[in-house]
Amino acid sequence: RRLKFDEAVQETIHPTRPFVGSLFQKIIIVCAISSIMTGFVILGGISFLEKVPNKFECKSDSLHVIHLRNENMMHESASMAELEPIKSSGDWKQCSQQYICKNNLNLYKDLFRYDQTDPEYIDNWIQKFDLLCKPTEYIGLIGSCYMVGMFIGFFILPPYSDSYGRRPIFILTMILSTVAQGVILFTSSIHKLFLFMIILGTTFSGKNIVGLNFAIECTPEYYQQLVVSLYWTVELFSIIMWSFYYQKLDKNWFPLQAVYFVGGIITLIVAVFFLPESPKYLYTKQKFEEARQALSYIASFNGLRDHKKYVFDNELTEGASASQLTETASQ
Repeated sequence: RRLKFDEAVQETIHPTRPFVGSLFQKIIIVCAISSIMTGFVILGGISFLEKVPNKFECKSDSLHVIHLRNENMMHESASMAELEPIKSSGDWKQCSQQYICKNNLNLYKDLFRYDQTDPEYIDNWIQKFDLLCKPTEYIGLIGSCYMVGMFIGFFILPPYSDSYGRRPIFILTMILSTVAQGVILFTSSIHKLFLFMIILGTTFSGKNIVGLNFAIECTPEYYQQLVVSLYWTVELFSIIMWSFYYQKLDKNWFPLQAVYFVGGIITLIVAVFFLPESPKYLYTKQKFEEARQALSYIASFNGLRDHKKYVFDNELTEGASASQLTETASQ
């Protein structure tokens, strides 16, 4: 039998099993979209992560306490071991961000606090990285670092995926993404945040171009438009979901990010142990036998144990002899 590539992909779908008959395609589509969302949860949710709280409370005697503490620290006869912290006895009162930063209250966590009763309050990177009184350029630089990484990644990952294959580049992408997200989750260093935002941004093209193409190349032609539509639908729905999460479910940024971090780890494991190389990539590289093996694996994954042998329609024109094709088709 001589088949076009799209016909060979179609034959990997089990005709009598509506769900498991295309299980592999469903898994790789989920993996591709999951990988994209691991980065988009930060890029698309950056406005939530960088939102400066609106309301604050300060101790009424905070300036007096700071003055006493400074005097105590400057006392030449007192050793550090003998110094007792001077505690505030004042009441909490409303204050502004300008007041806190002007008087350096941000250096004394016991003298000011964020008003968590504010409906718009989010426990985010402002608190985690102590950005309240940092120059506004610091906050803007976070998103800029991601964009720098995106620019770098476009010149590396897609071209390399055309040379070395979709699978290894997708796995490399998920390794870099998982490491970057893990560091961002647990570090409190603003400089590490800058560095790993660049690394995370570098993976953007590996997910949105390489990963999405990887999924599309393993699915029949009539599925491919559905994959792209599903990708855009999930992105748009995610923005709505994140708004609902912060408004109704939790004011803390960490749980949501941790869920996507775990999703990235699962995607990486699936890619390493269950995904073959893209058969379309192998086909375009004229590695026809390897392409057949990849398609055979997909068919077996979908429950087709007796996958009929075939040759591709252009193998003869690419230099294979008629006798070789007959031998391949009869095996």
